[in-house]
Amino acid sequence: MTTAVDLFHTVLGPSAAPPLLLVHGWGGDGREWSPHADALAVAGHRVLVPDLRGHGRSPVPDRNNTPGGDG
Repeated sequence: MTTAVDLFHTVLGPSAAPPLLLVHGWGGDGREWSPHADALAVAGHRVLVPDLRGHGRSPVPDRNNTPGGDG
């Protein structure tokens, strides 16, 4: 079963450029990519930077928000 999840995300750069997805690690958030995302956007790339579930500015789920996903 698939469930929709709201994630905070930032999109930078020209809309017609091929997208680059920058994903942070466990315990971080998309702001870790800020200097890189800005430079890539200035260079003409479309950059997508999400905050994963329960990280940064994305909501924390009630369940399954552990590295193993079972808690």
